[in-house]
Amino acid sequence: GAGADASPRYGVAFSGHDAGGGIIPEITLPVAVEPVSAQIANTTYAALSMLQGDGFAKKFGGVSGNDPDWFRLTIEGRNAAHAVVGAVDSYLADYRFEVPADDYVSRAWTTVDLQPLAGLDVRTLAVRLHSTDAGPFGLNTPAYVALDNLLLEVTAVPGDFNLDGVVDQPDLAIWMEHFSATGNADAASGDATGDGNATGRDLLAWQRGVSPTVGAAFSVPEPGTLAAVVVMYFAIVLH
Repeated sequence: GAGADASPRYGVAFSGHDAGGGIIPEITLPVAVEPVSAQIANTTYAALSMLQGDGFAKKFGGVSGNDPDWFRLTIEGRNAAHAVVGAVDSYLADYRFEVPADDYVSRAWTTVDLQPLAGLDVRTLAVRLHSTDAGPFGLNTPAYVALDNLLLEVTAVPGDFNLDGVVDQPDLAIWMEHFSATGNADAASGDATGDGNATGRDLLAWQRGVSPTVGAAFSVPEPGTLAAVVVMYFAIVLH
């Protein structure tokens, strides 16, 4: 198989907790982002199990084809305290339609809208699976789902490295602390431009974003002066 839009890579999540184990797969979000959407699909194993049945799981629809079976993905949004603050559902199979020809096991990548989770301070996305074919030890339906193209929106104000909603002097201290970080910097560690680095470009973004009211409270250095301050700062640290 292939990922969404024929991409060469995609993820597969096994919701072991729902299948009777102790695993709830989670995606930890970077600081200062909101979830927008993701693409999902059935795995081959789960799809064939629902279409044909196997030694553990039933064929969806049953012998008559009229059993109202379904297989549902729930993406839970959890905050920093790990409490569920919202959830989005998407059906990977549904046999509850009045017209049997409308019953389906999804065979394509579909987009799940995650914007209902925006504004809820979501820090992790938990992947949960539910099925009408379940027993005392969890799901009989194979608890697998494929995921691709998780789209996130950056919400931090450029230069607001401590994420308090104001670009000010404490943010400059954070940039100085992480200056020269490459490849793994984020909005909370000196990267105001989204390139994964903490460089002079991020310093300029900070300077452009300093709040006028905050700027009046302390002297904002000119770029050349500020660069000299940074050099002196690192000279002291290295000494």
